[in-house]
Amino acid sequence: MNRVRPIYRPLAAVQLLNEIAQSETKRRQYAESQGAKALERLKQTEQELKKVDKFRKKMEAKKKRGQHKAKKHQARAKKRRKKGKK
Repeated sequence: MNRVRPIYRPLAAVQLLNEIAQSETKRRQYAESQGAKALERLKQTEQELKKVDKFRKKMEAKKKRGQHKAKKHQARAKKRRKKGKK
C-alpha cells in the first residue's frame, strides 16, 4: 500500500479486497468439489462393500453346509464301525 499514491489507496484497497474475495471463492469451490468427490467415492465404496458382504455371507453359508455334511459323514462312519464290532 505504501507504494501506491495516497489518492489511489482507497481504490487499491477495494481491488485487494476483491482479489482476496475471489481467491476465497475459488478455494471454497475447490473444497466443495473435493468434498463431493469424496462423498461419491464413499458411496461407491459402500456399494462395493455390500456386494462383498453378500459374497462373504454366501461363502460362510457354504462352509457351514460343508462342515455339517462332514459331521454327518463322520457320524455315519462311527455308526457303521459300532455295528461292525457287535
